[in-house]
Amino acid sequence: MGECVDFFVGNVPSCTENTHAWVVLILNILIAGLGTLLAGTVFSQTVDSRIMLWALLQFVCLIIFVGWVWSIWWGVVYFRNRNNQPPKLQEANIEEKQQLHQQ
Repeated sequence: MGECVDFFVGNVPSCTENTHAWVVLILNILIAGLGTLLAGTVFSQTVDSRIMLWALLQFVCLIIFVGWVWSIWWGVVYFRNRNNQPPKLQEANIEEKQQLHQQ
């Protein structure tokens, strides 16, 4: 069962904006899959078809209640992943800030 959880959590992207994380979480609570759809399209730098598939499955599974629980859980994981950028991206941001301060 741990592999299954790792598979789903591993597919939740990191978020750099607190506002986006809140919107995704709230929308996933209200309408299953809507926040996930936004996370995969509007809030990401590239359209991620896997996340769009997760959003569709969350909405379809809403009929059996599983989709709503899954959507809320996905929104919580997305919210927890906010500001978690890959280390290389963080280093690049730090270097940019240092260069700006030196100028």
